Amino acid sequence: MRLFIAIDLSNECKNHIAHSMRELRPLWEKKGSIVPNENFHITLSFLGERDESEVNMIEDAMKEIAAPPFSIFLTGELGHFSRSGRNGNTYFLRLEKSSALESLQWNLVEALERRGFRLEKGRYKPHITIARNSFLRDTESSFSPFKEHVDSICLMKSERVNGKMVYTPVFKRSLNDPV
Repeated sequence: MRLFIAIDLSNECKNHIAHSMRELRPLWEKKGSIVPNENFHITLSFLGERDESEVNMIEDAMKEIAAPPFSIFLTGELGHFSRSGRNGNTYFLRLEKSSALESLQWNLVEALERRGFRLEKGRYKPHITIARNSFLRDTESSFSPFKEHVDSICLMKSERVNGKMVYTPVFKRSLNDPV
């Protein structure tokens, strides 16, 4: 199964993003694949294809992390990852730099690597993907800012169901839980 660990955003935050997306609708030159509201999240670690037997080790790594709840701030600024060719870009919402978020992600990756997981290396760039394979006419567009409280992390399964990407929580860990 295809897995990743993420911050699953509140319904209030997801609705805020969806409302802002509706305002940008006229600016999309190519709509591509707009991320559905229920799939908005912040990835902490992409794990890729994993066996069912590895889920307990992943859960143990998540339980090991000592992190208090914290807040993140969606700046409202759009960014994009460019793709060569005519397929379009991946657009995302930027987050304000957060030492709490970076620490959580770093500690999580360390806990997974201690259990033998090999993960992609590189600088962590937290963001919320809103569209893939798209072109936006006005890249200076922005959303209204939003503050989101983070009190849990989730192990998510990613699968295609009836032609749509569906993210299903497999395990949720509250950041309030003692280690």
